[in-house]
Amino acid sequence: MDLERLRNTEHYISENFKVLTKADERGMSDLVPMKLWPTQRHWIQNKTHRNIVIKSRQTGMSTEELADNSHRVFTQPYQRACIIAHDQETSEYLFQTFQRFYQHLPENIRPESDWRSGTRIRFPDLDSYVYCDSAKSENLGIGRTLNIAHLSEVAKWPLRKANDLFADISQTVPEGGFITLETTPKGRIGLVYKLYDAAKRGDINYKPFFYPWWW
Repeated sequence: MDLERLRNTEHYISENFKVLTKADERGMSDLVPMKLWPTQRHWIQNKTHRNIVIKSRQTGMSTEELADNSHRVFTQPYQRACIIAHDQETSEYLFQTFQRFYQHLPENIRPESDWRSGTRIRFPDLDSYVYCDSAKSENLGIGRTLNIAHLSEVAKWPLRKANDLFADISQTVPEGGFITLETTPKGRIGLVYKLYDAAKRGDINYKPFFYPWWW
């Protein structure tokens, strides 16, 4: 792959990432190239370093955020990325998707990994790593500098932890890094409502996105 296409997120994802189809009537899924949906393409072309995404279900935004961040981790050195979902099952599912992207990359562009587990993977030649966790975890501690934070289904995070956890993560990602919150809505209360409303008014430096079902 030439350097221009390696750096271009849309080309890289469409040419190199694989995803599972939904199960058919036999309960079978297939592994197919990831073709970008309108919501996903719009996201790539309009994202900033700070984003908050309100979405309907099945718009592909969790997968797209993973793909966008995976492209950065696989092609740029010194990336420190975290994936935080609302529960352990979802965090494991998202990490499996990330690992599927990695495992099916062409050999000539797949970075070497020296260790991996069910929650972490490291790429020594790039000096980069990714880890995932649940917002419900009692052992979750954000004390290291991050370049990328993918915060999934934030409206479902435990109310007693959401504000403190978001504050901790915000302090670890410098201005040049990327923080994205993506979630289905859950009423006019809580952290997500407060942040999205503030972003729409321009009170905080987060860009608001809204993807309803008809996208």
